Amino acid sequence: MDQALVASIRKNLEATTTEELRRAYERGENAAKSPEEAEAVRQLLDERRTNGNRTTLALASAILIGMAATAGAWWQGAPEGFVLFAGVGGAIMGFASFYIPGLFDQT
Repeated sequence: MDQALVASIRKNLEATTTEELRRAYERGENAAKSPEEAEAVRQLLDERRTNGNRTTLALASAILIGMAATAGAWWQGAPEGFVLFAGVGGAIMGFASFYIPGLFDQT
């Protein structure tokens, strides 16, 4: 399979909506003009699904870690300003952990 051709087709299909790509993919590889086109459609759909999941997980992580940091600071008897700062800092770290590779060791 010609990867340069797949990349070129992907670039041309980037403006296409996800719904249109999904319909084209569901028609099957036989309906595609070439295996490269089918692969380009599959890659774009996979990339868009992954990006959507990443944002949802990042927001959930921000809420969870922010709450944990706030609770920890409050439990230690920290002043209100520090409790707020800990919560915001935890939320930022939780959100960023899904977008900055290697921020936390995930092994």
